[in-house]
Order: sequence, then C-alpha cells, then structure tokens
Amino acid sequence: MRNIPGYVSEMFLFLLLFLFASRSMASVGITYHGRILKADKTPLEAEVVDFIIRIKSPGNESCLMYEEKISLDMSGSGGVFSLVIGRGQRSQPSLDGGLPLDKIFANRGVFDWSVSAPSACLIGTSYAPNMADGRILQVSFNDGSGWQQLSPQPVNYVPLAIESMQVGGYKKEQLLRVDKDTSTENTELSSAHFSELLKLINGTSTLYSKTDSAVFSGSTNFTGAVGFSQPPTSNTAPSSNNELTNKVYTDSHLAGRDLDITGLSNGQVLTWDQAAAKWVVQTPSNIPGGNAGGDLTGTYPSPSVNSVGGVSASNVASGANLANAATNSNVTNSIVKRDASGNFTAGTITANLNGHATSATTATNFSGSLTGDVTGTQSGTTVGALQGRSVSSAAPSNGSMLSWNNTFSRWEPTTPPVCALNQTLRFNITSGLLECADMQGLTDSALAAGAGISRNKIAAGSPNHVLINDGSGMLSSEAQLAISRGGTGLNSAPANGQLLIGNGTGYALSNIQAGTGINVVNGAGSITISTTGASPTGAAGGDLSGTYPSPLVATVGGVTAANVASGANLANAATNLNTASSLVRRDGSGNFSAGTITADLIGNVTGNVSGSAASFTGSLNGDVTGSQGATVVGKIQGRTVASTAPNSNEMLIWNGAQWQPATAASVGAYVNGGNSFGAAATIGTNDGNSLAFETNGTSRLSIASTGEITAASQFRLAQAFNAGGATSFDWNNGNTQYTTASCGAFTFANMKDGGSYTLIVLGTTSGTCSFSQTTPDSLSSPTNFKFSPANGATVNGSMTVYTMLRAGNYVFVSWITGYQ
Repeated sequence: MRNIPGYVSEMFLFLLLFLFASRSMASVGITYHGRILKADKTPLEAEVVDFIIRIKSPGNESCLMYEEKISLDMSGSGGVFSLVIGRGQRSQPSLDGGLPLDKIFANRGVFDWSVSAPSACLIGTSYAPNMADGRILQVSFNDGSGWQQLSPQPVNYVPLAIESMQVGGYKKEQLLRVDKDTSTENTELSSAHFSELLKLINGTSTLYSKTDSAVFSGSTNFTGAVGFSQPPTSNTAPSSNNELTNKVYTDSHLAGRDLDITGLSNGQVLTWDQAAAKWVVQTPSNIPGGNAGGDLTGTYPSPSVNSVGGVSASNVASGANLANAATNSNVTNSIVKRDASGNFTAGTITANLNGHATSATTATNFSGSLTGDVTGTQSGTTVGALQGRSVSSAAPSNGSMLSWNNTFSRWEPTTPPVCALNQTLRFNITSGLLECADMQGLTDSALAAGAGISRNKIAAGSPNHVLINDGSGMLSSEAQLAISRGGTGLNSAPANGQLLIGNGTGYALSNIQAGTGINVVNGAGSITISTTGASPTGAAGGDLSGTYPSPLVATVGGVTAANVASGANLANAATNLNTASSLVRRDGSGNFSAGTITADLIGNVTGNVSGSAASFTGSLNGDVTGSQGATVVGKIQGRTVASTAPNSNEMLIWNGAQWQPATAASVGAYVNGGNSFGAAATIGTNDGNSLAFETNGTSRLSIASTGEITAASQFRLAQAFNAGGATSFDWNNGNTQYTTASCGAFTFANMKDGGSYTLIVLGTTSGTCSFSQTTPDSLSSPTNFKFSPANGATVNGSMTVYTMLRAGNYVFVSWITGYQ
C-alpha cells in the first residue's frame, strides 16, 4: 500500500514475457497489473488515464533506458489496470536512445548514450551492466488532475527471463545449431573436429582448400574430365597417371552455371536458356551492327541514307518532293510546269499578273469601292454592319462579346468582368450587363435531398466517370472518355512499357513486339530496344548494291539512283527562266516571274490585277452576299446570323442553328437578382444522373440521383446505410453504416483522407473487431488503425459503436461497447 496525494494505490506487479509470431525480438512485451484507489477508498475510474512507464539502470548513473506512454479507458474498471510495456507510444530516441526491450534487459556490452541521447543519464553518458544487474521500473499516471508518480520498483530476475532467449547475449539466429528434427546423437565436436574447423576457417586446412590456397598439394585419380576452367600446367613431365599435369580437362560450367556445348560448330555463340537454366550454343541471326559506310551513315541495324548518286540525301529529298508535287495545286513553293505552248494550268494563281487575265468570273481583290455592310477599297475593306445594323468601331479587348445597344442602335464590344474565386458570372436584367457575384439561394436546406432541388439534369455517375454534354444541355456519365472526345476509350491502366496502338476502331494497349535479333525490355516508364548479332557481310540486295558494310543505293522507289539524283538536280536548279517545258518555282510571296500567263483563271484572283473591276457583274458569296453596292453579312465563320432586329441589352446567342439577338434570361440562364419565368424554377438534372458544383476546376459538392450529398469526397449527407449482415463496407454508401454482424475481421473500401466515419455493430456476440482497407489504398490493423481505448473484446449481449477519423495513413478509432 502506497499513499499518493489524493490517492491510495494498491499495486501488484506481474512481469510476463510474451513472444508473438515473429522471428525477431521486436514483439517482446511485459505485462504490468495494478489497482488505484482514491483517498476516499473509491476506485479511479476516469474515462482517460495516461500512464508513463520508464525503465532505468540500477546504479547511481540512473540512465533512462526506455520510456513510453499508454492511455487507458478505466471507466467501470474498479481501479484495476493492465499495461503491456512495449505496446505504447515510444518516446523519441533522443530521450532514451531508442533501444528495444530485449536489448535493455540484456547484461552484455556497454550502453552508450553519448551520441543518441546525451542527457539520458543522471551521471555520465554510459552504463556497463553486471551479469546479475536488474533494472528500475518507474510508473506515473494522470487522470486529468495532474501527474502522480509511483515509487520506483526494482525489476529483478523475472523480467530477466528475456535472457533465456539469448546465450551470453547472443540470439539464436547468431548461433550454429542442429535443426529441431535432426537426431543429436554423436553430434558433439571432438577436439580434432574443432581444430579442423578452425583450420578451414583460417584457410590452412590440408583436407579442404580455397581455390587460390598455397597449401593445395594436388589430388589423386584424376583420370577423366573435371570441372576446371583451364588445364593445369607444370614445368615437369608427369611421372604417373594420377598427376594433374598435361591432362585434357573439359569445362562443364561457365560462371557457376551449367554449360551445354552439344552440336557446337563454326560461327555459333553461347546464349543463356532461361527455361533450361543453362548455357547453350546457338547460330546468331545475321543482323548488322557497327558503323555504316558508302552512301550510308550512322550505325547498324538502323543506318541512314547519306547520298544518292553523289547528291546529298537532303537535296535529293527536297528535289524529289518538289518534283513529285508539281501538279495543278497552287501552294507556296510548289513547282508548276509550263507546257510547250507557254501555258500554266493552275487552279488558283496568286501571282502578280503583268500580262492579261482572261475569262475571270470573280475578282475578290479589285480597285473599286464596296458599300453596304462591307465598305472600303480593294486593299482596305471594313465590315461596318451586320444585317444592315451598325457595328461600333471601338476596339474590343480580350474576351469581349458583341452586345446590342438599343440607345445608339448598334452592336458594341462588351468585356465581361473577371470574377473572383468562387464567384459566378450572371446577367443583370435591370442594368443589362454581365456582372460577378457570389452564388445565392443555395442554402443547406435547399441542397438537402427532396428540398426543392431537382436532381434530374445530370446522369447518375459512378466513381471515376466523366460527364459528357449531349448537345441539348443534358450531361451524361461515361466510364471512359471516347476517342471522338479526345480520350482513349479505355478504362484500364497500362502495364509496364505498354503503348496506345490504333486497331482501326479504337485504341488498344500493347507492347512493342521484338523481331528477329531485336530485344525489347518493357520497364516502368521506359522501353529499351537493343539488337544482337554481328555486322553484315556479303553482297547487298534490294535497293542496295555492292557489299556490306558499305553498300551503295542503287534504286529509290524503283527509279535508278542516277535518275533520282538527276531529277533532284533539275528541280533544285529550277529558276525563273521562261522557256518551254521549264520548271518555274513559286516564291514565298506567291509570285511567278513569267512574261505572260495565258491560262484561263477558273479560281479567284487574290493578288494585284492591273486596271480596275469597280463595276464587276458577279455576286459575292459566303459570309458576305449581295452585289458590289449592297453587301450583307449574313454569316459569321459560315454560321447564319438571324435578320431579327435586336433590342437594348440583347446579345448574339447561338441557338443551335443560328446566331440570334436575345437576352440571357430568355434562354433560361439564371441572372443576378432572380428570374421571372412565370412558374416555379428548377435547377438540376432531368435524368438519373448526379449534380455537381465546382470551384477552381474541382468538384466541391455533389448531389447523387438518390439525394445523397457528397462534399469534396470526404463525407456523405444521407440517412444511415443498412449494410445488413455484411462484414465488408463501402463508405461511398454513406459515412454512417450499421450491420447485424458481430465483431470480427471487417474490410473497408473508399475511406478517404480527412473523412469521419461511424460503424454501428448491432451483433451482440462478444468479439474483437479488426479493420483493414483494400480500395483505393491499403490500410490494416494495427499499423494504420489506432484505437483509444486499446482495442479489445466487446461486451457480450450488447451493441458497439466505432467512430473513426482518417488523417493521412492513420485512422483514429474511438469505440464504446455495452449498448443494450
């Protein structure tokens, strides 16, 4: 019995050694039992009682060898507690040195804290134990009213049973021993055996020897093939058949691996056969290697063509491409061939025409002036009106839109305001302007399931689905993004080294296939391609002639190299000379410097035409229609503009078929200050999909088709989920769930960082709950799940509630049992 201020404690100590299923001593624990009574003889039964356990050396040095903290729930305990030393929260190594329990109870060597924890000792920084030394146990507790320290207690002999796991301080893993199922009869080492073992260790044994030992004196009866890598040699002739010298030895191993040279012939090489686990002979593939020469450059097996017929490959490619492209297409730097009559037959010629243009039906660049919506001269046209309605000449800024000003009867550029974080852009029906404002009207009650918020605008999604606009304002959910929308059409993760390969209808994940003599190694984020084989020899074939390793290019695409080179030289030498059948190059400005071009112009003249076409008879087509004196802009970028007259504060809005003047509210947009739809307003989805709200590009709040509300994937607002008798729980079904099963091994999915979860166990059979998670990451007890009070069995005949909070990779579990 010890008196403590405010308490009378009854302590009794049991030191029990627990060895768990581990091949190390890291699981050693010591059980400490006791009872605490208050001054009024009532037991201490606080809900949270903290204990600090310290183990110190027994001498005057009083070194702190071990310290940890354990928290217990002592409610209903009658003041009785049980601590397992070695299971609590260990102090920092800088305080006690961080040594394990099996080490601090071992009386071997010297404990030195001079580096790890220099302040651990009262005197000095080290402790040298004697063989019979015990330890000092010091326990303190705090029930919330302050720390109370129990008198130090010596720990002798019983805790030193840990030494029974050691021999002279050495663990069983450090000793030579006989297997437990082996007979130990006649296994004692004799003095001669021991001496021979020391000789073997020291390399002086005459029975066994290292391969380079100087004491090796040979062996007898070497009459056949043995596993030496090379035949032994000697300066003297053998005197008998059992000597080593001048024998023929064959090698059946290479680098310690089996060697099979069956069928070895000229030119073959050794390769490793993984399936047979041995070296075998193989004829190498005739794959080129080394540096290329002749008309080739680079290294085999992938050289490049450096020249063709004495002309550099780059000039040949340039000339051949230009010559092959000499068609009726009129693109920059194309080559157009002039026929024997001096005519060029091109679709559209944008050159400066110094000669005569005949049969021109249209002339978009003329020297006259346009009037109407489009005004100005040939070189300076201006669109000043749309459908006869004036457009302001004010310069627009980035992001401006055309808005109709009824006061001035014109279209004007209007720049929408830049909104702050979490604001929305909305139309003010009073001012007729777009403005930024915080989202209003969506209260917690409005977002609750069934509280006036329609959830039928967005399709019901599943985890990792994407939302797709179907073109009518509806959003639907897809498991993976289709190729037509910029995705891959796949929902599986690639394996190491896989690539997306088109298969005619979509993409497939596939590895690069190795051909003959090619080795492909697929790694994480890398593909290594290597080749094997020797440099090519012999005569070259195909488009090549000569012999390897320096062949010549004989043909290119079926045409002799000389003809290709000649064509390239002619194409590269094409100048502005105007002679029959010459090639004329069009310069970067689109001009041909020819004397006279007599071709019929079927296309449009977009260059400068001498003279004028102020009174052309043709009509304008495309976005601008009408005659020269009455142009009308009826389209923008090929899309129709309605002729309807706009009103004040209207803007051009695309209705799916054309641009038309309308207010934002008229097309169903929500505007600042509210709408007047003439009926109850609804925002949400009309199908079975969910509705999500996002800020900064990230979904913050989601309403499922069933009415559940999820905020940032951390919690779900819904009624408690009935899991039936399940022992596996998906927290996407709700953050509060209950099961009729009794405690046992429970498995979780989708427990997210920062989320709070409640599991109600309705089963009344006593058991201990253990938790683990498999998706989307792995969690397990006791590494990731931390219990307070310490995890244990539930009370038989009662229900239990587990409350869990995840922070990073830890899940903090509080639990209460005994509900009836």
